[in-house]
Amino acid sequence: MTGDDAIFELRTYHVRPTELESFAELAVRAGKAARKHAELVGHWTTEPREVGRLVELWKFIDFHHRAAARVRIAQQSVWKKFLLQGQPMIASTETLILLPLPEWPVVAPAQAPARGRRLRRLRRRLLR
Repeated sequence: MTGDDAIFELRTYHVRPTELESFAELAVRAGKAARKHAELVGHWTTEPREVGRLVELWKFIDFHHRAAARVRIAQQSVWKKFLLQGQPMIASTETLILLPLPEWPVVAPAQAPARGRRLRRLRRRLLR
């Protein structure tokens, strides 16, 4: 997905730290299915983990693509399951729409190696 009009949606879920791992597994499963309709750039958790945040970044061609993708994603059974099981874990959410500045083009980040045993374990679990 390319284009100068691309927009990004940065969504932050605030969950109970004890449920972060379970919530992350649900979010990753739902995100994989949603990739048919929108580009999911990735999921991240915050450090320290006790903060209980999962952050995801979505990329859309424009606002019309975002609206259409959200309608199609909401119809998916895996997304409905994510909402049903994940919603009780969510304390709050925050969504920001990010618009890239023309003088600072968006480039793909370089792949960084996983650091630490815990991060590798989490990454393997989320990518299953």
